[in-house]
Amino acid sequence: MTVMVSGMVAGVPGQAGASWSVLQWVLGLKELGHRVVLVEEVSPEKLVPAGAPLEESGNARYFHELVSEFGIEGDSSLLAGGTTSTAGLSYEALLRVARECDCLLNTSGTLKDPRILGTIPKRAYLDVDPAFTQLWDLQGHDRFVTLGLSIGDAACPVPTGGRKWIPTLPPVVLSRWPAAAQPPERPFTTVVNWRGYGSVEHAGSFYGQKVHSF
Repeated sequence: MTVMVSGMVAGVPGQAGASWSVLQWVLGLKELGHRVVLVEEVSPEKLVPAGAPLEESGNARYFHELVSEFGIEGDSSLLAGGTTSTAGLSYEALLRVARECDCLLNTSGTLKDPRILGTIPKRAYLDVDPAFTQLWDLQGHDRFVTLGLSIGDAACPVPTGGRKWIPTLPPVVLSRWPAAAQPPERPFTTVVNWRGYGSVEHAGSFYGQKVHSF
């Protein structure tokens, strides 16, 4: 199949965890034999430095580095939202791919361009933020996939929004994560942001950010 995958890899340049989350889908589907086209729609307000044209932004530089490293530069595009300006595949090429592809995997609904979305026969919204996602506007999709494995169960308090959610697990492309010969000398650590986006209240419950949970 030809699959279009959308997600944030360069919206925040250098945020490796976000980049890897999307790349696992792209590289995994490629290893299964499909043609995969990566499309990221980034808001012009998120381009760095502020006011920079897309092609001269730090976002585009990071995007080019990533797709070149993984050999997908011929099947990838960074699109400035609300425009036809791209880094990588041209806007016209994206429209052609949209007409030819079998389905879209739209991580967190990052791809919003109606001209691209409107010609893809199957559009799946991939939820990687269970609970928040179910309370957002998810129009424009006909399949809904979630990492929240219990969503839809009677005991799960997260609302379904009247949609049937298909549970899945995040893929890991093992060829990109070789086994280490020696255990690391230091314990595993991570870096998080305290506030990713706005908190949500629903049916008397407060869905907060990491800062509130900690």
